[in-house]
Amino acid sequence: ADEWPEMMEALIAPETVKPARGTDRNIAIWGALEARLQNVDTLVVGGLNEGVWPRKPESDRFMSRLMKTGIDLEPPERRIGLAAHDFQMAMGAKKVVLARSARSGDAPAVPSRWLQRLLTFIGKDHAAVLRRRGDEFLSWARALDAGERRDFAPRPQPKPPLAVRPQHFSVTEIET
Repeated sequence: ADEWPEMMEALIAPETVKPARGTDRNIAIWGALEARLQNVDTLVVGGLNEGVWPRKPESDRFMSRLMKTGIDLEPPERRIGLAAHDFQMAMGAKKVVLARSARSGDAPAVPSRWLQRLLTFIGKDHAAVLRRRGDEFLSWARALDAGERRDFAPRPQPKPPLAVRPQHFSVTEIET
């Protein structure tokens, strides 16, 4: 019984175990409002796909645009404007990482309008430099997810000598 801890340690030593989420105090995940109020060295702006950032304006089944204007409710464009402001403010961090997914469900994802405008503004050469930097982050992420490849244990192939093998089997004597 005293050997169990050493045996377990030897078995699990080569395995990679990722820590639970939210355990690192140096990393925080914020929404746009929280990020607007914080100051950080490196800011990762994620979800830069159209329909995610900015969100699609939701249609209202109960009140038309005209009815909302009549009672001084804000139009859907205001939220898009606030999201544009948040994007602009995020660019003021010391170091900014812009991230988006290549696919959304089964279809290719469309880059956010702000990301498209930024890439158009800086030109193809600078955009290529930024993509090369991003490829480095992608290679790190793939390396973390890949882990170490381990082969399965070989399938057992018992071959007792013929003299030891039973000559007949009774169904009631066989245990599983």
